[in-house]
Amino acid sequence: MAKGRAKDDGSKISVHPAADLFPMLSDTELADLAKDIKEHGLVHPVVMFKDVLLDGRNRLAACKIAEVEPTFTEYDGDDPIGFVISVNILRRQLDPSQRAGVGVRLKKLFAVDAKKRMLKGVQDPEVNLPQGNRAPQARDQAAAMVGVSGAMIQRAEMIERANPKAFEQIMAGKVTVNKVWHGMQKRKREAIKIAQNNQAEIRATVTPADCIDWLSTQAPCDLLLTDPPYSTDVPDIESFSANWLPIALAKVKPTGRAYVFIGSYPHELLAYLTVAKSITGMKLENVLVWTYRNTLGPTPTNKYKNNWQACLYFVGPDAAPLNCPEMLEQFSVQDISAPDGRQGDRYHEWQKPMEIAERFIRHSTTAGQLVLDPFSGTGTHLLAAAKLGRVAHGCDISQTMIDIAIKRGCQNV
Repeated sequence: MAKGRAKDDGSKISVHPAADLFPMLSDTELADLAKDIKEHGLVHPVVMFKDVLLDGRNRLAACKIAEVEPTFTEYDGDDPIGFVISVNILRRQLDPSQRAGVGVRLKKLFAVDAKKRMLKGVQDPEVNLPQGNRAPQARDQAAAMVGVSGAMIQRAEMIERANPKAFEQIMAGKVTVNKVWHGMQKRKREAIKIAQNNQAEIRATVTPADCIDWLSTQAPCDLLLTDPPYSTDVPDIESFSANWLPIALAKVKPTGRAYVFIGSYPHELLAYLTVAKSITGMKLENVLVWTYRNTLGPTPTNKYKNNWQACLYFVGPDAAPLNCPEMLEQFSVQDISAPDGRQGDRYHEWQKPMEIAERFIRHSTTAGQLVLDPFSGTGTHLLAAAKLGRVAHGCDISQTMIDIAIKRGCQNV
């Protein structure tokens, strides 16, 4: 690092996103640091990177309290995030839960970087050429850097979404991730039990939760009907599909079925078909097609317009015959218009039409049977099931989607 000249008190200095990964010191700790700087001077200069503060927020604040002019140094490496992690993990006495919280913030930085690389790949196809060694998922990359498991970071991330105040307590070292998590799970189980005891009145419920954690609390279902995020929203579709699909299909009864909507992108189809091939118990019977003609995007230059999406149709070994008397509904290509925003019934870009949801529910279940949707979005599948007299439970990690589903008629639990 190159030494820099002294600057003002830093009140107007911009802060690098990496500098916000770690929690600020408490008032008492900051006062102690200010006292030490007053007596011994600033031992470690504040680190700058391209005119923004990279490391040293606490030292800068303590200098202001101590009325000591801070000194600065310039970071001249090529990994500013790695630098911040390395110096703070060693310098700060953080417990595993606090490191998990840092991992949550770090994951967001990696996710933004992955999104930028993906967008660059759209403009420069060579960026997306197959690679021998794929980059690790943002969660696992963050976990390796802060020294905790990916599962712990995932729990901390769910806590941040569900209870920001509890997350801040975790970052302050006042409570652990596991304590908050187990408390959340206990309350969730109690809420689900209440909902199940009132199934006659409540037939469509939605829960803010991660799909894998939520599935672990659910009873075996008669139908899994879901529409997970597509590869345009998931940096590593191979790992994503391998993580959730086997767990979800294991929740389907041997007499049940599953319909899983996926995109029409070749690499996404390959990812899911590869996972489906390895699954035992549920048989991939068809790759159904939902096609529509009323939604058109930009005109591509070297490819054709996509006006269809795939739906993987799985059948349990003991499933009864499909209840599909209508000849036009028996074809593997389902030709139904997409929800039209002009009609006031489109709440999300990739929302499925109510008609296709009702069609698949009628084909594969009877009144009173259980339908699960671990990526419930705005609640279309749940509401279609409730309309037909089925019991429907779903979850989603997006509070925005949950709020829309509730407005449309789902019950929040």
